[in-house]
Amino acid sequence: MLTGQEGKLFHALAYTKTFILLVDAILMVTLAPVLISFFMKGKFRDERKNPITRLLEKIYEPIARTYELAQLTHYLMEIRRTKLIASQRQGKFSNG
Repeated sequence: MLTGQEGKLFHALAYTKTFILLVDAILMVTLAPVLISFFMKGKFRDERKNPITRLLEKIYEPIARTYELAQLTHYLMEIRRTKLIASQRQGKFSNG
């Protein structure tokens, strides 16, 4: 537990951060949908008809397909490595 000047400063910061996060969550649930309905009027164009979206998809799709197998292999290796580390450290952080 922090005491003295550090504790006073930290507690004020923690309370401020928590208060801001709560207010932000309330605003996102209540105010954001209302503002979106005000500003997003009219018909929306289909994504496939948007030239910017089509261009970005043409650029991104080949790259994503190329690295898809590499990403999957990397994820599987990370899972295996995590399990190995967890099995080696089993019991070191337990209270019993």
